[in-house]
Amino acid sequence: MRTELPQASTLTLTHTLDAFAVRNMHPDTPAPAAAPYAGNLGDDLKTILLEIAECDPALYRSDARIREDLMLDSLDMVELVMICERDFGLILPDREWLPVRTVGELEQLLRSKLR
Repeated sequence: MRTELPQASTLTLTHTLDAFAVRNMHPDTPAPAAAPYAGNLGDDLKTILLEIAECDPALYRSDARIREDLMLDSLDMVELVMICERDFGLILPDREWLPVRTVGELEQLLRSKLR
């Protein structure tokens, strides 16, 4: 009996592999250069979070807790970080994003990395 398994999107898989490759480069290898981010961070972060969370936009506030209020689980958090790294041209080490609890803290972290 053959069971059809859901397939991951090519984009997600490609981005996952790219993020893995960047994080596992030799320490002396410079990270790939990315174009500086020039968008609206607040609006773009809101779009990303609401897409991942699939929740009511009214729940999106700076004091909203990402895991409890927006109901993101650990896999959603990893996806969120990977999308932020890709879209904003950043590398977010685990030690920096794991302590983040609220939308405001995440936006503050991203802003500090974009300077």
